[in-house]
Amino acid sequence: MMNVKRKGKNGVKHYQSSEEALIQHRQLLSRDLARAISKKQLSVVYQPIYDTMTRKVSKVEALLRWDHPLYGSVSPVEFVGIAETTGSIYHIGLWVIKRALSDLMNCPDIKICINVSVVQLENSSFLSDIKYLMTNYQVTPGRLEFEITETLEMYRNEKIPRVLDGLDQLGISTYIDDFGTGYSNFVQLLHMNVHGVKIDKSLIDMLNNRSSTEIYMVKSIIEICISLGFVIIAEGIEHSQQFELLRAWKCHFSQGYFLSKPQPPEMFIRNYLSVGEAKSA
Repeated sequence: MMNVKRKGKNGVKHYQSSEEALIQHRQLLSRDLARAISKKQLSVVYQPIYDTMTRKVSKVEALLRWDHPLYGSVSPVEFVGIAETTGSIYHIGLWVIKRALSDLMNCPDIKICINVSVVQLENSSFLSDIKYLMTNYQVTPGRLEFEITETLEMYRNEKIPRVLDGLDQLGISTYIDDFGTGYSNFVQLLHMNVHGVKIDKSLIDMLNNRSSTEIYMVKSIIEICISLGFVIIAEGIEHSQQFELLRAWKCHFSQGYFLSKPQPPEMFIRNYLSVGEAKSA
């Protein structure tokens, strides 16, 4: 496919391939993302995570959003990869942590889950920066949790296990995010200092099917994780059938639109403080 642009009075045509347009688009996003914090285009919303057995809010995930002046809401799937490539993910990541700790300062009993990239873990200043933020915001050990998307680099880089050990010493639990879609390896996980795993939505979607094979596979993954001592969070729950199966299998925590949509900080805090838990959106 070719995009055609007309320029000038003579209607000169300029042909641009889809690939060229994509590269140009990514370059534009990369440039704008570097200035998104200073231009106040980034925000954080909060999605409750429920104790599956009691259906009470136990944690909350801080989710980054970008409202671009030209493109509107840009998906994190698109801009996080760009941020990792350019290196801006480190400062954006620290901004998200600061924002979450500031927003939820008056909700001391709830645990805060934040997505962290392997690129951030590789930064030599990461542990010292996290320690400083915990001291500055008076974060008690055990309150902050990091979700790390599993990559091959995570297992190849010798720094990562040391950083995970350092986070554990600070009282920060780490979870493998999107578990079941990437390079999941139980043997490797046993040698990493991680607290638990977050079962990916694509696996939870299988619970809608009538296929006993797919349902059994998801059940087996959860049972193996529990038997190995991992805490399990299931994400992307959209139907009661999914939730009831996870509850029957004693999955520890649940998250998804069936329980609650992401909420602006003011709404989440108001709901949480008023009834001790965030209401479903």
